[in-house]
Amino acid sequence: TKTGASNIKKAIDKKIAWVFLLIFLGSSLACYILAVTEYNLAFYMFYTRAFEFCVGGFIALRIMPEPETKAANLLIGAVGIVLLFFSFIFIKEEFLGRPFLQGGVLIPCVGSGLLIYANGRRGIINRMLATKLPASIGKISYSLYLYHWPVIIFYKIFSNTVEIGLYASVGIIIVSFVLSILSYLLVEQPARKSGFSDRSVIIMAILAIVGFALLFNSLEEYDTAPWRITRYDTESQDTPTLQYAEECRETKGNALWFYKCRQTAEAETPIIALVGDSHAPHFLLSLTKWAGKNGYNVKYLGMAGCPMLLGDIHIQQRMFDDKYRKQCEKSLVIFETGIVEDPRVEFVLVAQRFDLYDDGKVYGSDSRKISFRDSDGKIVEDHTGYYREQLAYTVNRIRQTGKNMVILKQVPIFSDIDLCTWQPLIKKLFSQEKVCEYNPEFIRRGQQPSIDFIDNFAFAYQVELFDPLPYFDSPLQNGVNTYHDTDHLNEHGVHFLVPHFAEVMDEIIARGKK
Repeated sequence: TKTGASNIKKAIDKKIAWVFLLIFLGSSLACYILAVTEYNLAFYMFYTRAFEFCVGGFIALRIMPEPETKAANLLIGAVGIVLLFFSFIFIKEEFLGRPFLQGGVLIPCVGSGLLIYANGRRGIINRMLATKLPASIGKISYSLYLYHWPVIIFYKIFSNTVEIGLYASVGIIIVSFVLSILSYLLVEQPARKSGFSDRSVIIMAILAIVGFALLFNSLEEYDTAPWRITRYDTESQDTPTLQYAEECRETKGNALWFYKCRQTAEAETPIIALVGDSHAPHFLLSLTKWAGKNGYNVKYLGMAGCPMLLGDIHIQQRMFDDKYRKQCEKSLVIFETGIVEDPRVEFVLVAQRFDLYDDGKVYGSDSRKISFRDSDGKIVEDHTGYYREQLAYTVNRIRQTGKNMVILKQVPIFSDIDLCTWQPLIKKLFSQEKVCEYNPEFIRRGQQPSIDFIDNFAFAYQVELFDPLPYFDSPLQNGVNTYHDTDHLNEHGVHFLVPHFAEVMDEIIARGKK
């Protein structure tokens, strides 16, 4: 009977609902944990985002009774719309001081769920969404989702810009809509009416997935796609290695490395130390060459993403996992014991990504990638003030031991390294010349605040500076690209710094003797 079949369906739906609940809890927990330790994994993997699908799946089971009155239906739908608009305006990469994947992502899910739940025929929300314009957009929405991002990418490639202005935005929207409508009419509808059996559709889908997987693997293995892009050069893409003067002998330690650049006894030879993050290697070749000529050996302590500060420092780093954080904090202890407390060390050179550490954010992002924790384990709210305070403590601690400190500033950040290393086919078709130059506006917004921060700090605490920026009027030097990526130099860039570094260090030594 219909009643019996209905009861069986309800019983099955309840079991499915419990499955959805278990998946929801497991998926949301995985997303919450990985959002800190493996952000990209949490963002892209299905198992960490499955809980969002569970919300819609649960509502589709229709276990919950529909709203009984128009007022209740209207209220539920209105709350859903408010939550969606709230999400559009306030939820970005970070929400309430945490990655948006740690809770913020649920707000648009709940909003959408309430909107679907209130979508009864008698509801005013349904009547609004059922009008011609929203319904038409809904029909092409998946195509719109697929097309809009490639259109944005092609626009940026063709226009040599990272910014999208008002007119460009309107153009991108129009092109995306046109492509989506054509796709809906010429691909989606014919596919639905094709008459293929379910078995045929599944086989074609599997073949398509395998084909794309093999194609992606081929592109990743050979690192090029000659039918759409070609390389201008290959050297700038090679993974940078630590470069030091040939006359120095390298001794690798667990974290602290030593370079014997003088033939005299180590105990009698003064040391100049270089500490920093992934930007410190920019200066190792310059320093070891200068040290060998001026009677010094060199100590080097470097760790990517680790702010070299003295004191009781605890960090939370979104770009690396918890194991890496612990290694960073161990490196800070070595900074104190292996460099500051070594009486042979006369100078400590600090090279860091100041545009990250001064506010915890990277260029082009409003969310904090690195945070400091206080002694109670709580996130420090005044990030910039805390960093300045700890940097000042570092300067004073180094000076207390009779040493001098020199800050090595960053090279100019380069908005798009691909402009120097790759040529998209679309540029060939339109005979566009290679454009390899800095974007002053990108530097002004992304780097200038940290430049001002360090300049003001150095002036206030009378710390010597080496600033590479004036020497880089272009990413190309003698026609050769000097960058490995947005803010790191390749081998050519490292060699380019050598004479300029030596000149400034000579001036610093001369001022110290007066």
